[in-house]
Amino acid sequence: MESESSANASSPTHNQTQRGPSGDVPKLNDIKGDIRALEATLDLVKNIDMLSIASLQSHSFADGRNTIMSIDTSLDRLDELEASARRLRNEICSRRMQIVVATPADSLNTPKSVPILRLPSEILCRIIDIVASLYQTSPSELGWIKTSHVCSAWRQAIISCSFLWAREVGAFHSPHSLRTILRRARGAPLTVTNLPPLLSDSRGCPDQPLNDVYLELLPQVRYLDLILTSGDIVSVVRALSKRSLPMLEQINLELADLSRPLVLVQELRDLVTSIGSIMCPNLRDMSFVDFAFIPFSSEHLVKLSIRGYDNDGLVPILGPQFLDFLLASASTLETLHLDSWLPSVWDEPEDRRVLLPALRHMVMISPVATVTYTKFCKWIETPALVSLSLEHIPPMAELNTASEVLEILELILSAGSGGPCVASSRSLAITLQGTNLCVYTDGPKFDPDRIADISSAEFRVSYGRTRLHCTDPSGIELLFWMRDPVDIGDLFHAVAARYAIWRTRANLRPLETISFQSKDLLSISARNMFEGLDAIETLHLYLTQEVRERWGTIGPGEDEDHSEGILHVLASPKADGSFLLPRLRSIPYEHSALSVEQRDRMQKQLDRLAKARGSHGMTVSIDDRTAD
Repeated sequence: MESESSANASSPTHNQTQRGPSGDVPKLNDIKGDIRALEATLDLVKNIDMLSIASLQSHSFADGRNTIMSIDTSLDRLDELEASARRLRNEICSRRMQIVVATPADSLNTPKSVPILRLPSEILCRIIDIVASLYQTSPSELGWIKTSHVCSAWRQAIISCSFLWAREVGAFHSPHSLRTILRRARGAPLTVTNLPPLLSDSRGCPDQPLNDVYLELLPQVRYLDLILTSGDIVSVVRALSKRSLPMLEQINLELADLSRPLVLVQELRDLVTSIGSIMCPNLRDMSFVDFAFIPFSSEHLVKLSIRGYDNDGLVPILGPQFLDFLLASASTLETLHLDSWLPSVWDEPEDRRVLLPALRHMVMISPVATVTYTKFCKWIETPALVSLSLEHIPPMAELNTASEVLEILELILSAGSGGPCVASSRSLAITLQGTNLCVYTDGPKFDPDRIADISSAEFRVSYGRTRLHCTDPSGIELLFWMRDPVDIGDLFHAVAARYAIWRTRANLRPLETISFQSKDLLSISARNMFEGLDAIETLHLYLTQEVRERWGTIGPGEDEDHSEGILHVLASPKADGSFLLPRLRSIPYEHSALSVEQRDRMQKQLDRLAKARGSHGMTVSIDDRTAD
């Protein structure tokens, strides 16, 4: 019996029994022998490692036979090690399974049993915050709130994230939902909205009056975004004027119902006149859409957006009052967006100037018929302006002339001569389609795709609410409706030359890039267009559908008739042997609107241009950017 016990102890494994926690006797295999075998093999491998390295480095293999025998022994032991490793793995897995079977199931589902549940609650809240931006709530959709239904641990953590719930006031219309959200917000600054039912992706007219509970919450509100009917306007303005609003940072008021009873209009006018300025010491962003201009305090205002088609319909404001409002926020106002709105009465002295030193982005679209944005620009100074978009559409009976375009350009250049709005611009684009002229000077990052779309209808209306807070690249965008006909060649030269000369006089970097798009691109008289633009290095060409329509009327063999066209002129030396645009190095172009035959003609003209200038040592790269 003693010898049998000794034999079992010396073998790699032997069986032991031990009473488990539930009273049974699990079977265990002793793995100490395998562990000792592993340790011995590792020691042997370490010795063989040092012995073999020493033998190889000495280049003396007199004892090579002994070294080889030692290596062979270690290899045999490693083969045995694989079997030991398998036995060890099987035994450890068996023990784990026995422990799992004997452990109560509830104790396995702890917060630390799944990696994501081991996250601190504040990290989980930040993750859910990102999810909330992608899966928003609506009156008919829980959105990100569904994540609180995953498990009890998540629910506890998400319910404790007060800032998440504070943004959902108004997401659901039932009083019970509102009370639940307010309870979970626990006094955090609120975001109050009243999106109409079933309109989570688009705005529309509410189907019920504004809930009075929203007005009671105003002292706790940080962001207020309301779509109102005419019947709600007076109650909202009265509530805003009667309460202290220390947390309010952003307000957007939109009138969805354009019906305006005379009694309501008079009541609103009397109310606004009596309250003066509504005090909001932390207000940063203010937006009105088809709404009355409400005089909030503006000492710290950063963004102002007003959009409306009847500026005198509710509460009229005089031009001097509006200038005074801007003056109060002069040190902080960075963005000004006016769409179809301006005070209609201006009796200010023409020599008055309101300095807006912080204004960086200004967008003005579709001015009202009674006053133009260019008149408004004469009363403001914007030395820090980096982005200006102006759509100048006077009444259709008074379309712009070329002289008016130059006058506006002159006004912009003189008003911003020291500012980065034009100082950072090194490229110019001028396009003409029908009676629509666009002038665009881009910033340091030239965007050819933007130039290609500059005269589309989509471009003209792209400055809606969704883009108000976007930071556009520096530069100037102007859009005019011209009287027909317009000599695009003369107009291009007049605008480009004026801008280029101004840059030279202002000691700014010369104009380096121009973009050209016109239905008359290949046939207009272009010989005088580029005089004075000697610093141009890149010329962008875009052949639009209108080019195709014009070129499509040309019969076979007539493509050489464009003796004064832009490509022919750039390929032909002048009388003194020099070329127009002497520093031209690159011509990116797009011809997606052309047929295969027309593309061949285009390519021939480009090849001729590159060959002609290349023979005079003026290499020009031709870059086809047409999408496949």
